[in-house]
Amino acid sequence: MNLIDILDEARERGFTHNLAYDNDGLVCAALDKCYDVDHSFIIDSRSADAGTDPGDDVTVYFIETSDGDRGYIVVPAPIYTEPEKAAFIDRLKPKADRETGR
Repeated sequence: MNLIDILDEARERGFTHNLAYDNDGLVCAALDKCYDVDHSFIIDSRSADAGTDPGDDVTVYFIETSDGDRGYIVVPAPIYTEPEKAAFIDRLKPKADRETGR
């Protein structure tokens, strides 16, 4: 599966907004909204491995917010991800875990 296929799947599943990491939160420019770690949940993720070049490897996280907005964030291979962005993603929990208190 490549990045285009993953983004198509995200949109088909209703994760239509492109999210970006900024200042310890997620920003959706299309909605003019910001979300913190307590109001953002990982619903699913998919990874694309382009083969020999780790610079082409990405993970796409399908995110739902506490107010029902749905989007995705593309995160490059760990060696190419800003430490703050990686730490933020690590703090996000799957929605099911958050709801059961895990």
